[in-house]
Amino acid sequence: MKRVKRHQRLLAIFLCTVMTVAPVTALAGSPLNIAAEGQPPTAEVLSGGEIIVPVTNPTDQEIVLTEGEEEPAEEPAEGETVPEEETTEEEAETVTEEVPAVTDPNAVAVVFNGETLALETYARTIDGVTYVPLRSFFEAMGCSVGWNAAKKAISVTRGSELTADFTQSSRLVNANGRSFYMDQPCCAVEGNAMIPLRAAAKIFTCEVAWNSAERVASLTGGAVLESGETFADSITQTELFDELHKQGYKGFFIAIGLQGGRLAGVPGEDARGVKSGVAFLRDVNLGNTSSLEGDVVVVGGGNVAADVARTALRCTKGKVTMLCLEQRDEMPAAKDEVAEILEEKIEI
Repeated sequence: MKRVKRHQRLLAIFLCTVMTVAPVTALAGSPLNIAAEGQPPTAEVLSGGEIIVPVTNPTDQEIVLTEGEEEPAEEPAEGETVPEEETTEEEAETVTEEVPAVTDPNAVAVVFNGETLALETYARTIDGVTYVPLRSFFEAMGCSVGWNAAKKAISVTRGSELTADFTQSSRLVNANGRSFYMDQPCCAVEGNAMIPLRAAAKIFTCEVAWNSAERVASLTGGAVLESGETFADSITQTELFDELHKQGYKGFFIAIGLQGGRLAGVPGEDARGVKSGVAFLRDVNLGNTSSLEGDVVVVGGGNVAADVARTALRCTKGKVTMLCLEQRDEMPAAKDEVAEILEEKIEI
């Protein structure tokens, strides 16, 4: 009996010694690593940075994860639906669709009174003329745009203050009872109607500044073009003269504009290739002159000279130069005319 008890004491001492020096991995799968009844087993961290996750089902294998990885999600039971993760407002704000950048070197940004206009189709330069998408531009300006397929005409309205009409392949514009010609006709680019930027700016009486380095066209203004309707538009000619007679007027002078050009009165004015500005513009508009040869010199610094210079640029492959008596800031031509001349690389 004493011998048996002695053997039991030796066995107990041996087991205590083994438990003290044995590594955790030796005990992880042994009966000694048993959780208390009714409690789930706990994960153990090994010295190598691995995590042992014991399982309760003896038929399953243990899952070994490297430190820093997440434990895989449990598979849903058959027939069980897994709710979708909710996205917070902050997360929703950060998930935004990236808009591809415009890589066209001819693209132009349009800024109106300091704010860049968001145009569905970008503005661009074509053959030296900056075009804007008609629909996008006028909608950005608060207008409604309509299309008449039969007449191939585009109508633009903004309440009762603006009514304008454009026709495909035509330079003519009718806006608030006024008619004028654009630099180039209304055209289609990639299925979008495009018009010259300066024609669109004119309807809103905007001044245009051009930044060639950043390719930005800045518009300043915004008041719509004043109505061209006058007192005489609402009554007949007979009614007009009768009314003026009643007011005491005895004679009438009708000015229809200058129909002949002025020359400088210097030798050589009758040489071949020399024309007055008005005669040149008339010939171009009547179709009598469509092309010029070589370089062109325009003498003058007024609005007619500006029109002649820009028209000549479209009729010749040569260089166009304006010769003015005045300094650039003293030229009698309108500021927007001078800006258009410089934009088209005409030397002053």
